[in-house]
Amino acid sequence: MPGNAERIAVLGGGPAGIAAARWLGARGFSPVVFERGGRLGGLWTQGPCSTASAEGLTANTPRAATRFADLDHDEAVAARPSADAISAYLTRYTAGFALGTEIRLRTSVDSVARHPIGGWMVRSTTAATTRREEAFARVVVATGFYAERSFGGLRGADRFTGPGGLVHSSGYRGAAEHRGRRVLVIGGGPAGGAIALDLAGAGVSVALAGPAWLSSPAAHPARCDAALAALCAEGRLLPAPPVASVTTHGVYFADGTAETYDSIIAATGYRPALSIFPPGLEAALVTADGRIALAESTFHPDLPGIAVLGHFDQRGAALPVIELQARAVAYLWSGVAAMPAQARLAESLAAARSGPRPDLAETAARFARLAGVSPPHTHCAAAALMAAGHLVPELFRLAGPDADPRAELVVAREAAALCRRSPVGSAPDD
Repeated sequence: MPGNAERIAVLGGGPAGIAAARWLGARGFSPVVFERGGRLGGLWTQGPCSTASAEGLTANTPRAATRFADLDHDEAVAARPSADAISAYLTRYTAGFALGTEIRLRTSVDSVARHPIGGWMVRSTTAATTRREEAFARVVVATGFYAERSFGGLRGADRFTGPGGLVHSSGYRGAAEHRGRRVLVIGGGPAGGAIALDLAGAGVSVALAGPAWLSSPAAHPARCDAALAALCAEGRLLPAPPVASVTTHGVYFADGTAETYDSIIAATGYRPALSIFPPGLEAALVTADGRIALAESTFHPDLPGIAVLGHFDQRGAALPVIELQARAVAYLWSGVAAMPAQARLAESLAAARSGPRPDLAETAARFARLAGVSPPHTHCAAAALMAAGHLVPELFRLAGPDADPRAELVVAREAAALCRRSPVGSAPDD
């Protein structure tokens, strides 16, 4: 382990910030975590600010892939963990791996600016309005992809007058308030899928608009979610086409049809929350269409010493990929892995600005290459899990720095379980 004395500011105490603190500390750095809430854990622990806090809501990903590598869930946790179980898990992980880290709760970061002699100046304010200004050699931005709600250009969203209203997924508080209503969930990502599962499981009449595979899961095995597909097969969840616009009492779909609904839940994502940077720096990160453009999904060539975590397509089992990204940053900054050349960073940034966003499996493969922990090409079980998008964290502990002999058993077990599943459920994490 290198003897780094560098203090690194970690902005955000959610899963990405927790993982960053754990792995930076493991490489000898001194991370300082800034968290505006009263506890670590981000959306999973902050109560009324998030979809994750809805009573009874479960993750849309399996237990084996809804965790980090060095700590499993308690044995009593369900196959798809509840929000409470994930919150408890993150609390246990923090207690076990963030020891020695300086954690500043109820502290908001007001701005990050270049320091005149190098590094970065971080200005923060505590709940007691105490203001601080400190210099850090590097900064990890883990403020979360889920910070500012976006309705994704949903046309006519303000016109809907149904009795249940139109709410963002972050305002979902459980199935009880939608009983007896016809509900449309827009968006097939983790939040949309989890909400649709919750509503259908409670007997609510619900349609899900977004994922193309939902109408024909057998034709899209690499994108299929077994639980959602099963509900569709049973007639308890109705697949719907993409939404073209919202009307007073329902929606027009892209195929020209229309339906009326009592409630609409828009799982349409979030906008990047990077207002802590001066306008010039924020403009370097955010594209005209509101996406964050980053080299290797993490860096910007014009912002040396800054790593942005978690701003990638998180549809699927994101926790192992967040941890993998945190490891990559720790390895690159400590010299365990080689930082990509400037030309490579520029090429990656150009692709991020103009090309489609890679899916979660592609992003995981990228971070694994950066960290030097790619699963061996000859490892059949690992290849099967990667192809199916079943990204258990042990995939990235088979080889390279911090390889763990126990990972082999987990990967073999998960690959065997994957083979036993039905063809429709071949990729449970999307």
